[in-house]
Amino acid sequence: MNMPFEMLNCPVATSQYWNVVFGRDEGECGKDTEGMQTMRTLGRNMAWLLKNLKSGEASGDSVKMRSAAVAAGIPVTTTLAGFAAAVAGLSQPHDECSVYSLQEYQHKA
Repeated sequence: MNMPFEMLNCPVATSQYWNVVFGRDEGECGKDTEGMQTMRTLGRNMAWLLKNLKSGEASGDSVKMRSAAVAAGIPVTTTLAGFAAAVAGLSQPHDECSVYSLQEYQHKA
């Protein structure tokens, strides 16, 4: 679902899983602890992205934006190549998960 945005070099806020919370009755969604954690992570990442885009710290410069995201430990994908690198990295077994810039990823490959 994010691919059209990534193909147009749009910044995409990410989270650790599907961005959904399950519940049918009032208050039931709050009991979905995994979904709520995913939403908190998404909200934190969206707030960081919006703050940096608005403040101009990384505005208009995708390299600065990616670098700032990596420095803050927040995953962000702004290009199709970045998405492909993320998929390739996630498909490999890891004992530990780390965040790298696309340049670092390509250098290691």
